[in-house]
Amino acid sequence: MENETLNTIYSRRSVRLFTGAKVSFDSLIKILRAAMAAPSAVNIQPWSFVVVTKRETLDELCSRLPYAKMLDKAGAAIVVCVSRTKMRFSVKIIG
Repeated sequence: MENETLNTIYSRRSVRLFTGAKVSFDSLIKILRAAMAAPSAVNIQPWSFVVVTKRETLDELCSRLPYAKMLDKAGAAIVVCVSRTKMRFSVKIIG
């Protein structure tokens, strides 16, 4: 690869199988800092994050959300929420 950034992008993968091990507070903070550093249009950063580590809540999300079935074995989840009120633009779909 030409550089470390491209190598990271090209070699990334999605993990769906987890051990259920707890995720350390330090690891969660590192992940959140990286997420908050992501660029956004006009730097509006219309997101907020909810960290879930409680087993009962992870199980509830798993049972209620169709694309969250992997949470039955996850040690933590980060829920990404987008604020429409923070967004300064609208999306138009032209068919």
